[in-house]
Amino acid sequence: MSERPSYTEEQDPRAAEQIAIGLGIVGRIRAEVNAPNGYFDTGDPGQDIFTDLYLKERDGAVPEHLVNDGGSSSIEQDIRVMLASVFNEVRTELDLRMGREESHWVYVDPAPDDHSTVILCTDRSVLSLYSIKPWRFHWETEEEMAETLGYIYEAAAERLLAERQRPTTYGTTTP
Repeated sequence: MSERPSYTEEQDPRAAEQIAIGLGIVGRIRAEVNAPNGYFDTGDPGQDIFTDLYLKERDGAVPEHLVNDGGSSSIEQDIRVMLASVFNEVRTELDLRMGREESHWVYVDPAPDDHSTVILCTDRSVLSLYSIKPWRFHWETEEEMAETLGYIYEAAAERLLAERQRPTTYGTTTP
């Protein structure tokens, strides 16, 4: 009688590494958004802001109890911070694993009623383009979030490596 291999033993090593990378990213996001005096801090020390932002379905762009007062421009800023918190950690992972030979940018175009777009890029190329309606920017579990972010990281890392390997002449890229 043979035992069935565990999930991690069945898994492709590359997929396992992606999930491990994603879990590291998720851990840093959790620490950032739950930090005292963070952007969404409500003053309730027992509140898990990370779960409210990223692991719960919601009707609005941002959970209602986390919306900052200040009108329509405030909700755009809330969306910008919610999305940027995630992609800044993908950018951090790129810096940690691949070094920083060039500038990496995260740009968020928030849209409370439509698709918001996030671009992770360098001065020369787009590493990741992600567009989603803000109220759909959530996952069922941390593991699912880690898998998604691990995939986004890997795709961005491949694009960054390709950019670094492309020959350049005096600051201009050759075709």
